[in-house]
Amino acid sequence: MSLIVQGKSPATGLKILCKDASEWLRSFITPMTTPMFMSATIDPLDYFVRKLGLSDLTLCSTIRHESEFPMHRRKLFIVPQLSSLFRLRTHQVPKIAEAIAKILCIQKVNTFVFAPSFRFALDLVNHCHLEGEYDVHLQEARMTQDQVKGILQCFDASQRPQVLFAVMRGSLSEGVDLPGNRLESVIVVGPALPKVSLEQSLIASYEESKGRDGFDQASIIPAMIHVNQSMGRLIRSPDDAGTCFLLDRRFVETAYFSRLPPDWRRGPPETHVSKALSTDIMNFWREIRPMGKKLSSASELG
Repeated sequence: MSLIVQGKSPATGLKILCKDASEWLRSFITPMTTPMFMSATIDPLDYFVRKLGLSDLTLCSTIRHESEFPMHRRKLFIVPQLSSLFRLRTHQVPKIAEAIAKILCIQKVNTFVFAPSFRFALDLVNHCHLEGEYDVHLQEARMTQDQVKGILQCFDASQRPQVLFAVMRGSLSEGVDLPGNRLESVIVVGPALPKVSLEQSLIASYEESKGRDGFDQASIIPAMIHVNQSMGRLIRSPDDAGTCFLLDRRFVETAYFSRLPPDWRRGPPETHVSKALSTDIMNFWREIRPMGKKLSSASELG
């Protein structure tokens, strides 16, 4: 435990930070007869086993069930020419928005775009010139349930393609189920690392004191869990098909790529980096829908 002083007099307060709740969780879980933990995002397994206080494998067993969803009906693209690093955002936002606009205009399918923050999502909307190709929606902070429901209903009924700019770690990146053509593409902008803070530093230092990589444990893994949750909005049934785009050069680095869902990775990172992205996107959809609607021949992406 750590005590953190917050604010300045007269509004000073204390915050208790638990850097490792595994011992408490273990005391709560082990008396149970047969506890089971199931989720598509309990990955990496060893990370969650340790967080639950069950690192002694005599206390538990792990099972990874292969995805029932056909791999040939989904395609992962990594675009490493872009970066969402905070110090580069002023320069990179227009480039990222341009890439998103081109992807959207090539596919013309319902799409979620997940950004690291509400401000980033708004900046992308302001720079993403779709010229009436899509109905554009933006997730804002403190939206009511009715407002969120209204946005999702647009993905049900409209004859025009819909695009929603939302945030990772938000209510729309998990627990949303839009099967079929209600959602056919997801674009993830960056791994959305936690903000630099005293709490993050304390957790990283604690992990390092245990012989683990502090940055990996405190930042990369939590960030990639949210990336995986965002990707998980796409394929919701064996009949679904869709594309996922990861826009950031960090996604080709082993520390990040290795934390993507195993059933999405078809080889090393380079396997998912296209040299002719527009062509590869169109070829994927032509294979899925040989008699489907014509795709745009928008200018080639890098």
